[in-house]
Amino acid sequence: MTSPTVVTSSTQATVTPPVPTQAGIISSCNAYDVAQDGDGCEVFATRNKITVDQLCEESSP
Repeated sequence: MTSPTVVTSSTQATVTPPVPTQAGIISSCNAYDVAQDGDGCEVFATRNKITVDQLCEESSP
């Protein structure tokens, strides 16, 4: 009896940010969004399908 072989593969596209970014962006970041005139935190977070708390946590230096 032989054991099954598990093969994993991973690819990660490189995403170039549309504007300068803060230092410390995680290497797994795969999407960016630029705030538009008039965007508040709630509008920006909703458009990106995250909560305002998540936005604040990720935006903190």
